[in-house]
Amino acid sequence: MREHRIDRERGDMDISQIAITPEISTELLYLTKTDRVCAVLREAIITAWLKPGDHIRQQDIADQLNLSPTPVREALQKLQALGILLHTPHHGAQVPVPNRQTISEIFLVRAYLEGIAIVDSIDRIDHDTLEKLEYLAKNEMPQNLDEGFQINDFTPYRKANYEFHKLIYTSSSMEVIPELIDNLWARSVVPDKLYQFDCLRIKNASEEHGRIVKAIEAKDVERARKTLEEHVNLTRSCYLRFLDRSFEEPF
Repeated sequence: MREHRIDRERGDMDISQIAITPEISTELLYLTKTDRVCAVLREAIITAWLKPGDHIRQQDIADQLNLSPTPVREALQKLQALGILLHTPHHGAQVPVPNRQTISEIFLVRAYLEGIAIVDSIDRIDHDTLEKLEYLAKNEMPQNLDEGFQINDFTPYRKANYEFHKLIYTSSSMEVIPELIDNLWARSVVPDKLYQFDCLRIKNASEEHGRIVKAIEAKDVERARKTLEEHVNLTRSCYLRFLDRSFEEPF
């Protein structure tokens, strides 16, 4: 098991340098210090800047975000209660390593909840949001995808993929479901090695996003829900095949 730690002196894991998606950046303005730390750490996990198995030291986070230890401690406790982080003796907080059963269940629930969210969102998605979705669907597949395969780093795609989904489910009028979906994303990060395992998954997922956009544009509620649920479940199937066939540490 890797024991990466966020360490300011190392300079390679400074949480303050994480690139936050525009929606998260706007949200931070209206959050308490504790919830800001939660949002930043959740984003770091979802985009795989923090990976399963990484340990997080409270003082490192406090130093890097220029905060006192109290809101950081409260944020870590909150994320532990949600299952996004674990508390490990003598090591503090840790990003959990999900098992096959966990991944299977989370993707099933995510597909269902995102399906509910898109039904509620479809009439609330305005022209600007639709344009953003179209742009992400057309441009999320990196131009330098070959480089991504060479260095095993798909961060740009991962961030665009997350932003695409988040734009949809946060457009709903609901309060609880988008938060639940966000927490499920943080507990089911797709490892870079999966994209090496199935080199067509990024291309196929981008095409699936395009079909979701067309259904939203047509205001076809049932097609949008079905297409999105199928998309999430296809990633689930790919993930489970990867875990079943992986002979090395998947993360």
